[in-house]
Amino acid sequence: MVLQALPVDEQQIGAGPLETAEQCQAGEAGHPRDDRPGLGEGGLELRLLARTDRQQRVLEDHREDATGPIRGRRYGARVPELIEPTTLLHSQWLASHDDWGPGVHEDGAGLLAEDDVRSPEGFAAWVARLRRESDTTVLPAEGRVHCTYWWIVEDDTVLGAIALRHRLNDFLLRAGGHIGYGVRPSARGRGLATWALGQVLREAASFGLDRVLITCADDNVASARVIEHHGGVLDDVRDTELGRTRRYWIASAV
Repeated sequence: MVLQALPVDEQQIGAGPLETAEQCQAGEAGHPRDDRPGLGEGGLELRLLARTDRQQRVLEDHREDATGPIRGRRYGARVPELIEPTTLLHSQWLASHDDWGPGVHEDGAGLLAEDDVRSPEGFAAWVARLRRESDTTVLPAEGRVHCTYWWIVEDDTVLGAIALRHRLNDFLLRAGGHIGYGVRPSARGRGLATWALGQVLREAASFGLDRVLITCADDNVASARVIEHHGGVLDDVRDTELGRTRRYWIASAV
């Protein structure tokens, strides 16, 4: 049985149109297949993940790119998967990036204004930084926390990104939250954000987080609906560095 995205609309969760390093920490808010093996093919280990609603077949990918091993979950043809950022999808990621439009903050991507993502060298450096931020043996940069990033991918087409911060600093507690994500404009309305959030809530539990804070703009009805779909309980609505912000707590999935 494959995992289908739920029909709940979404846009972005976790931040607004921001550019600074601190604010970006808070936002972390179809191409034909070629002949090379897909991200879920080759060097695979088949296992079953227990879920409350059904059993899922999961393929774990252990291929490597220029920055090291990559891992992903594939549930079948033409359904979404979450993968670690990889240089193998440079052109596909750029297509997603261009879909957002110039100067638009991409929630969940971990992208800073100074990042050079057009050149292969700059893109590889950016991907390496994203992976490094998830490494708990490496101290995070000043003002940031350890954070794990995934791309939402379908048939090697990059549809969005989602990020899980391992803890909250003062800024994230006020405004940014544990999880931020965004879906490219052309892929919205398919329930991808709802699906991705469900997957990462399970990851949060494995990180030892009993509950997570997720925020959205007060007027972002679609984002609030996604959060509430997963049992988000509104803590408050307050004025923050990101504007008028709704703050929700969600119990991590087990």
